[in-house]
Amino acid sequence: MAENPTSETEGMSTTITHPEPWLCVVKAEVAREVFDKEYAQRLKKAVRGHQKPGFRKGKTPRAVVEREMGDMLRAEAVEALIPRAWMAAVMKHRLAPLTDPALENFKFEDEGPLSFDLKVEIRPEIKAEDFDGLPVRKREVEVADKDVDDVVERLRESRAEFQQVDRTAVVDDRLTLDL
Repeated sequence: MAENPTSETEGMSTTITHPEPWLCVVKAEVAREVFDKEYAQRLKKAVRGHQKPGFRKGKTPRAVVEREMGDMLRAEAVEALIPRAWMAAVMKHRLAPLTDPALENFKFEDEGPLSFDLKVEIRPEIKAEDFDGLPVRKREVEVADKDVDDVVERLRESRAEFQQVDRTAVVDDRLTLDL
């Protein structure tokens, strides 16, 4: 199992492990301050738009809004931070993911950081070695005149323009009818 060094971005630290050449596990930790800031922004926005009977819109006390919507706002903040940590890891460690990450080992207590693992399939590194003596055969491609004529005819028909004429219809004319 290979392990890359830890990287820190905006209070988010990520560590990469490779249990398999095609599998990558991003161990992420988001500082509590980053979560608190995200939660505070969402709470502030919720207070501005919240309307409760007895209060004008946006004038509901912060504590009331937090009591009513706090759990939902915390969930939204976590849902916003996980993709941010994922993108930071992808950019920092130059990952080439083939699938969407799967969230595992999610831990978020009342105190301390938010931590989780993201498991994803990646493009394995392939090292080309000892290919100097490999035989390479050039394939002969034969193109018949009929094949060329068929392609030219299809191109000609696809780019054909229709012109309006004042005569009776004949075979292969295109007609527009209004019944």
